[in-house]
Amino acid sequence: MDKKIIRMDTIFSYWLFLWFLLFICKLTSYNPYFGLVIGLILNILMLIIYLYYKNYYKAFLFVIVNIIIKVIPIYILRKSKIMKKDIYAFLILYVIYLLYCYISQINIYDFDMNSFKNKKINTPFMFYLDKIIQFFNK
Repeated sequence: MDKKIIRMDTIFSYWLFLWFLLFICKLTSYNPYFGLVIGLILNILMLIIYLYYKNYYKAFLFVIVNIIIKVIPIYILRKSKIMKKDIYAFLILYVIYLLYCYISQINIYDFDMNSFKNKKINTPFMFYLDKIIQFFNK
């Protein structure tokens, strides 16, 4: 079984989470709230696909990770206003992400429907969360 984990820098959700951490630490004035909400909406659609393919354990891990990297940050930022500059910052960050992936020759579209069907856990937080669960199930 291949245990290769997808690098964090290839998953845009982790970029959004890093942006949230930078914002909370006051290292940027651009609020990631809009981007996190968009990301959560897309991840809810992905969760539905996991459930459709009856990949319940992977869906469970996916939910836990998204609570940590999306739901909690959204809750913390819930009273903040979405400004035009924040939306522009999100769009610019996404373009930078796409350029980074292109220059690094990372195929972000490699995540096809088979990723939802197969049981292999290869995203960083889900992989390590699975390892923690397996450790306590011994």
